[in-house]
Amino acid sequence: MAAEAAEAAVVAAVAAAAAAEAELSAAEAAAAGAVDGAAAGAGAGGVTVVSSFLLQAARATEATREANRSDFFIFVLNQRSNNYR
Repeated sequence: MAAEAAEAAVVAAVAAAAAAEAELSAAEAAAAGAVDGAAAGAGAGGVTVVSSFLLQAARATEATREANRSDFFIFVLNQRSNNYR
């Protein structure tokens, strides 16, 4: 009974993580669209400058997100394997 409850909690946590990631991806897509729109407007006669800091920050954010995701699933797998010992 406790193992079933723990597994249900893990499934709920995975679903919550997936929903949070989808929400974050949607926000990033909206922000990227705004940047693309501004670049298109500036490209019509202006100069568009993209800061290397912003590019590095975006890469670091993605790397952190990927590390957190893999850590989470490693935790989930460890919890599931501990329930069957």
